[in-house]
Amino acid sequence: MRSRDFSSAHTPHYCHALDMWRNVNIVNPTMSRNAETLSVVRHYVATLDDEARLQHLNTTVDQVLLVSQSLLADRSKCKRTVHFCTHIEPIIRFIQRYSKAVDVMVQQTTPVALAWGCLRFLLEAVGSFTSYFNCLSSTIQQIGDQVSTCKRFKEIHSDWDPFRKCLTAVYYDVLAFLFKVNQLFHTNRLRLFGKAIFNTFDQEFQGCISSVSRHMALLEEQATFIHHRTTHLERRRQVMAWLAPVSFDNNLVGWWSRTTQGTNQWFLNSHQYTSWRDEQSHDSVMWLKGNAGVGKTFLSSSIVQDLRHVISQTSGVGLGYFFFDATECGRSSLLEASASIIAQISANCERIPAELLRRYESASRCGRSTISSLDNPMDILADALTGFRKAYLILDGIDESQEIAVMIREILTLKDISNVRILFVGRETNDTRTALSTYTTLKLEPALVQDDIDLFLRQELSRLAEQFEQFDLEYLTFDRLSATAKGSFLWAHLMIQNLRRAPNISTYLSMTTQLPVDLQSFYRSTLKSLSLHPVSTRTLGKDLLYWVCFAKRPLQWKELQHALSFDHETGAFRHDCLPFKSSVLELCNPLIDYDSNSDEFRPVHWSVCEFLARESNAQRQFGNIHTYPDPHFHLLQVCLSTLVDPAVIDAVHIQHNMSSLARYATLNWCDHLFQAQPSMPICETLNRFIVEKDQRRTWIARYMVLQVGRFPLQAMLQQLRRVQSRLPVSADQPSPPGSVFDILEDMFETMLVLATHCAQDQSCAIFGPDLGLAHFEIMMIVRDLARSYTLAERIPDALGWLDAALKRVQEAYGNLNTRHVWLLNSLGIMYDQQKEFGLAVDVQLEALAIQQREHPPEHLDIVGTMNELGRVYRHLGRLTDAEEMHRQALRILHIQFSEDDPQIVWTKGTLGRTLRFQGRIAEALALHEEVLAAQTKSVGSDHCHTLWTKSDIARCLRDQGKLLEALLLFQEVVEGRTKTLGELHADTLWSLNDLGLALSQCGRHTEAKVHHEKALRGQVSSLGDGHEQTVWTRKVLAEWTGRCN
Repeated sequence: MRSRDFSSAHTPHYCHALDMWRNVNIVNPTMSRNAETLSVVRHYVATLDDEARLQHLNTTVDQVLLVSQSLLADRSKCKRTVHFCTHIEPIIRFIQRYSKAVDVMVQQTTPVALAWGCLRFLLEAVGSFTSYFNCLSSTIQQIGDQVSTCKRFKEIHSDWDPFRKCLTAVYYDVLAFLFKVNQLFHTNRLRLFGKAIFNTFDQEFQGCISSVSRHMALLEEQATFIHHRTTHLERRRQVMAWLAPVSFDNNLVGWWSRTTQGTNQWFLNSHQYTSWRDEQSHDSVMWLKGNAGVGKTFLSSSIVQDLRHVISQTSGVGLGYFFFDATECGRSSLLEASASIIAQISANCERIPAELLRRYESASRCGRSTISSLDNPMDILADALTGFRKAYLILDGIDESQEIAVMIREILTLKDISNVRILFVGRETNDTRTALSTYTTLKLEPALVQDDIDLFLRQELSRLAEQFEQFDLEYLTFDRLSATAKGSFLWAHLMIQNLRRAPNISTYLSMTTQLPVDLQSFYRSTLKSLSLHPVSTRTLGKDLLYWVCFAKRPLQWKELQHALSFDHETGAFRHDCLPFKSSVLELCNPLIDYDSNSDEFRPVHWSVCEFLARESNAQRQFGNIHTYPDPHFHLLQVCLSTLVDPAVIDAVHIQHNMSSLARYATLNWCDHLFQAQPSMPICETLNRFIVEKDQRRTWIARYMVLQVGRFPLQAMLQQLRRVQSRLPVSADQPSPPGSVFDILEDMFETMLVLATHCAQDQSCAIFGPDLGLAHFEIMMIVRDLARSYTLAERIPDALGWLDAALKRVQEAYGNLNTRHVWLLNSLGIMYDQQKEFGLAVDVQLEALAIQQREHPPEHLDIVGTMNELGRVYRHLGRLTDAEEMHRQALRILHIQFSEDDPQIVWTKGTLGRTLRFQGRIAEALALHEEVLAAQTKSVGSDHCHTLWTKSDIARCLRDQGKLLEALLLFQEVVEGRTKTLGELHADTLWSLNDLGLALSQCGRHTEAKVHHEKALRGQVSSLGDGHEQTVWTRKVLAEWTGRCN
């Protein structure tokens, strides 16, 4: 047997390599379990002479593969050689793939060189071992078949320690087999023949094969576990993305780092707190209240830190916290608070809470990419909390919540869970006092926090002394600062920041002898200092404070810099007026904070915003510089100027080369409009933007794209209606021509533009489920719009637009597809409103045919169209067909959703109306009561949809002869619609007629007449004398008068 020559030059490099091989050392302790295999490795290394070691060291995988390819080329007709090379290839690939992951555990040169040397020897020796060759080939095939399954494992699995141990064991089993074969076939032929007599090949290598099989089985188990673990982690990541929680980690680190060591201990060690924390108090709810600047948020962060310490020492304890912030629109609602707390609580659960997972999957099927109120977040939170032995909820800044009373009421529902302790922190307001005064309360009086303030002042004065190299500063100024602080941490902090700016000791002492007596005085003195600057600097300072304090969210530097470059005189942005960052940071210090991590500017405290919000303060303190009617008017001007910028005005997608303020202006200009004081200048400014339909619709489309997953159409409808309500300002200030626009047409045009855009660009995700707007939500919006057009008696306008839009789509794309089928559904709804029921059925059937052609039978779009057909069939009197459509829809929906899903709730409502028309009152009443319970829970008792369901229930009760019960419900509907929609809304006026009819049936005719007459007056005023509802009410009154006569 001759092998190809290896280089045997004993260069210094090779000599060093030989020394390393002689001292090979396995360093990973996990290899101790494979001590026998490792001893084989060491023994094999010891048996190699210097030349053989060099041959192994000089062999690479490329050389092994080259030998294999050469053999196949030279002996292509030799089946034995072909089979051998084929069987050994999986072993080569296995070693090549995983050598880097395993050999890092070996010091010096890696064992893979030994493997390549052995494999090269076996390939070169093919045909030399006639007696053992078939057995050798069969054994290599067995091992190769097993290790070939490893190719489906990702290399990242080697980061998982148990998997890595199993992989290492298989790897060294293969090496041990190769070493043993190599040693066996290096034995002289006589000894090999003698060995074969007493020990068959199968017996010789059975141990190697069994070891590979055993470790491969363990490797498969670990791979399966990793797959399940990876799937679980990905699902958890998706759920967390759906919750979109607000993260407070950076804020907590900042608050903790700024908390003076030793402060807040008086509270953490107090009996009230420890009793609440350790469940010694029967009252699970505690309210910590105090004035602005007393240090409530820093105390809350210390409480969170203390509870985290408790959790680290005790299993089965959960913690959720939320810090409300009125300066950020993403940190002031109950939905955001509940979503964040759910995320925090769930992160400490081994498994995703069942209710959370169910709601997430339900929302995903509906196309809602983020949590909403429809998902009943409080139910999710309640379910998650039950999984803990004990849980704490900390809510700081509750007075800064958008909906204080609702938020507190909803959170308090969790106190009935026996293991939950709730701590509210915030200022005392009418809402907080009403909701929390009956629970354990502690007010942060100045006397309670003064020692902490003194500790803070001494520490900061000591630092100032080092900074100024005046070591008697504490002695000179501490008493005055401590006495004037009067329990206000914020005042003490601001004064220290102010004193840091002193240029010399004289100025420093002067500043401490004329101290502002409270926060308001401090703010006035700061603005007074600003008023001493030149006009341009004062203007910059005022704009800076307005943007930092009144923007809907904290602005990053590039956004703020662009906003501050707005020229008041020209109404345009000037590049040469972009302010320097250092100047901005210094100008209004210490009233603003800058976070370098997030690159965001914030007011130092919410009380600064409250101070500036008082018009008299802002006008008086800024001096004789250019003033605005109010801050929001200025922010509105800047936003609208941004939106008409040539780089922005025609763009649906915001590009990197656009104005840095484009995103903010798109999403928030309406909020500034609604908060600004109504005036003719605002009317003119608004009209210049809103009158151009193309730029208005482009803004709508851009808004929808930016608000992916947040029900953008519904939010947009509300904003457009409010924008229209701002014009005209008053009767003597009529709105300019063109300022009143068609909301329905705008919305349809925008939806069509987005659908068309996505049809052209399949990678675009701005329409359909990825937009967070499923077919069901789209149709709900269209129905609401259709009702508005019906009340305005403008259905022909809507039909005209829809017909024209369908023609445009067909001309552009030929046959309609599922992206545009919503146009047919909308057309059918409009025909239904016009009482063209036959046309409505034809159009809905056409839409259904398109959907069934492209979607599976259980697709939700098909379900939506079936429900629409059911409604039209009911209006046609085809009640059996209507019932079948709704029940078929329910069968599909029940497979995918829970009973309280909005689609099931809506379908039950429509089915209930069908059953009532069939005379099956009891069945209808049961369905409507289920719907009412679900709607009250999800959207509230005063929501317009909930009130419709109450009307349905009242009609069922009336049909059953339960007149008094029906009468009470009709009264509730009138009160609810008056509160929600207003006295002159068409639905409110119609409910007065319902109430009048119920009173007549009860024999209370005089009262009935009063309600009908009130309805008639309102209908004449708001709908017009010829409106069908007005005509109906007048007819009822005439008939009633006739009967009386």
